[in-house]
Amino acid sequence: QMEAILRRRASRLEGEADAADLVGLKAMPLEASEDRPRILCAASDVGLLAIWKPPNWTVSLPDDEEFERPCEKSSPGAQPDTGHPLQSWVAEVLGRNYPVCRDPEHQYGLVHRLDRFTSGAVLCATSYAALYLSQLQFAARRVLKIYLALCHGHLPHSTKMIEAPLSGSRQVDGSWRSVVDPHGRRAKTEILQVIHLRGPGEASLVKVRLHTGRQHQIRAHLAFEGHPLVGDTGYGGDAEWCSRTFLHSAKLALTAGRPFQVTCPLPADLQEILMLLEPISSE
Repeated sequence: QMEAILRRRASRLEGEADAADLVGLKAMPLEASEDRPRILCAASDVGLLAIWKPPNWTVSLPDDEEFERPCEKSSPGAQPDTGHPLQSWVAEVLGRNYPVCRDPEHQYGLVHRLDRFTSGAVLCATSYAALYLSQLQFAARRVLKIYLALCHGHLPHSTKMIEAPLSGSRQVDGSWRSVVDPHGRRAKTEILQVIHLRGPGEASLVKVRLHTGRQHQIRAHLAFEGHPLVGDTGYGGDAEWCSRTFLHSAKLALTAGRPFQVTCPLPADLQEILMLLEPISSE
């Protein structure tokens, strides 16, 4: 019944678009540089595509009270680097053919958020129906979300599930910080695989599944366990040999009309960090 209501609302909005505009999209070829977004894969029959979000690109959803307002420390007189807004790229590249992708009231078709320095796949709808159905899947926690993270120290192989409620607040520099709080919102992070590494320092490559989607959830949970992410200075990590937070959205899967799945390989900058390390144990 809920899906039927959403489809009826979407059909009214979709009717405002010229049907000739609703063309199919193909994945953009891999570019020499990974500094710009591109389409990873598209399914025109369900109105969904996956976008490669590079680090230093922001996803700010207008109806999200917790969206990240990046503010980096800078030298006196310098303008702070606030990153590049992914929604502007979506509006420019996709908005010409897809009305939802130029509609700020519907978050430009972007289905969910990734932190500024997190790389990987972001889902974008090319129809209002697909946006509503995808949001429903996220709200119902029916989306498979797999991340790769590198944390400091050797996370015990016995760590399988981190269930610790989170609350957050805006810091004086404008950034968001989440902390474990018994009165916070439910947050559940599953540890699927851990590989212990050594090199510039002891570290663990961790495959993570998110069962909830709280702001900075993986970063806050692993920091709470005493293993902050490499490069994540906001949560106690060291950026000496990794210039950005080592966190990557590697796989997303959901059903919106039919199953839709995308995998996103680890980008070159994070692969180079792993080349500095060697495995010593795995589980």
